[in-house]
Amino acid sequence: PKWLSSEELVYTRQPDGALMHWPSGRVLDAAGFNDCDALEGRWAGWHAGRDEIVTSWGLRLPGCRMPRLTSAGLAYVQPVPGDQWRIVAPDGRVITEGAIRDLRAHRRETLVWAQHVGGRWETWGWQPGQTAPQRLHLAQGHEYWPVPCEWGDGEPWVLTHTETALWLRPWSSSSGHIVHVGVTDFPDAIWTPQGWRVAWSERGQLRTAHIPHDRPMTVFRETPAPAPEPPAPPPKRP
Repeated sequence: PKWLSSEELVYTRQPDGALMHWPSGRVLDAAGFNDCDALEGRWAGWHAGRDEIVTSWGLRLPGCRMPRLTSAGLAYVQPVPGDQWRIVAPDGRVITEGAIRDLRAHRRETLVWAQHVGGRWETWGWQPGQTAPQRLHLAQGHEYWPVPCEWGDGEPWVLTHTETALWLRPWSSSSGHIVHVGVTDFPDAIWTPQGWRVAWSERGQLRTAHIPHDRPMTVFRETPAPAPEPPAPPPKRP
């Protein structure tokens, strides 16, 4: 589900993928979507069967994916040769190219994504006014599913999860909050006057946490993943 307004949601219905409106229950588009985003009364979705982005204002982008809405318009990725992707900002400029996944956008136009560099997935980001994307990676290994967060003091934050923990930190900072230790999926976070609210999936179960604003931050030192158990020795022959 995505918030279309303060009182309305859009979501994709399974198994047909129709884009639905809540609370009316009406079908906005029956074509079938695998990904969607919404903001301030507009929506955009990716139709996997036709491999194109479809929007509520009539724009269609064949071959493009990961539609993300900001206050300035639509950001998305388009394919380039070599199984690579190009991130296109709402004003049409190309932000970067590479092996890209998990593009997310904030309404204030901040973009974050995971990019495969040197054999691992790294966190990268871009803000309006920057001439080039910025590496935000901290983990020794992979970082997945970066989320640009609301912020109260004007400084953007980013939430990522690694192979061992869920991290919340200010933009380009090496200090922040370890929200949870363990394997997590599909995290999200929102700023409130009382603190950060974080949610994620853990082995199919919904988990949440509250991070007060006055909680001291720590310098991240990644917890190493547990070493795999050695294989059992072969049985002795009689």
